[in-house]
Amino acid sequence: MVTGALAAATATNLLLTSPADPFAGVATIAPEAWRTAAAPVGALLTLAAGLALLLLPVRLGRAALTSQGPARAGLGIAAAGTAAAPLVVLFCLLLAVARDPGAVDPALGSVAFLVALAGGSTCAAGCAVLASRDAAAAVPAVVRTTTVATAVLVVLGAGTLLAAPAVDLGPTLTVAAVAVLAVLVVGGAWVGGGRLAAALAPAEPGTPTRVPGLTARESEVLGLLASGASNAGIAAQLVISERTVDAHLRSVFAKLDLRADGGTNRRVQATRIWLQHTS
Repeated sequence: MVTGALAAATATNLLLTSPADPFAGVATIAPEAWRTAAAPVGALLTLAAGLALLLLPVRLGRAALTSQGPARAGLGIAAAGTAAAPLVVLFCLLLAVARDPGAVDPALGSVAFLVALAGGSTCAAGCAVLASRDAAAAVPAVVRTTTVATAVLVVLGAGTLLAAPAVDLGPTLTVAAVAVLAVLVVGGAWVGGGRLAAALAPAEPGTPTRVPGLTARESEVLGLLASGASNAGIAAQLVISERTVDAHLRSVFAKLDLRADGGTNRRVQATRIWLQHTS
């Protein structure tokens, strides 16, 4: 869905947009350097693509908060990595604000865009590497960096509007307003990022998490089974498919020598074995 929305928006804008006279001396970042046919169509598709970019970090973030064990940290870092793209889009909108009413030189905006693009790509690649490794230790730094970066962009956008000639607050009042806004927004992002990182950190188990003879993942599945979760509930918490849960449970039952017959319930027997090893 995300790929389709982005591809449709990109293809449509390529077809509808054409450059102005390249010898007119207008910087390419400036809006007047481009002509767009059927502008509302391109704007609508661009908005849809922007909303589609938010799906990945939102869904990964929700999955991280509802998952258990080591998967929680990895999903949290993956959500932070996929948030890089919407942040770059937000930065582009900030550049538009800086251009008008901020009256910032378009050439400077071009450089800032390239820096933001490189930074966003580096952030996404770094998060991908961290998510594939032991992600728990990196969660606080990654989550706080993402939340503070978002807050900084908000402050820059608001500061640009406050400093615009049309507002005319005066240098002293403008600096004071931006400073207060920066303290509130960035400080709030720092505190909120810390709390979010703490929520994404894997909980320290108070009891053994592995039954002898089972793998760590099989013990994790067995523990959730013992807590009363259904196969669908286990799949949702571990962010895996129900088919994978079923395969893990078959392996658990086989390793614990629990055979299917009409007189016993393997799930109840497996739960009893789990409780024997964790009590």
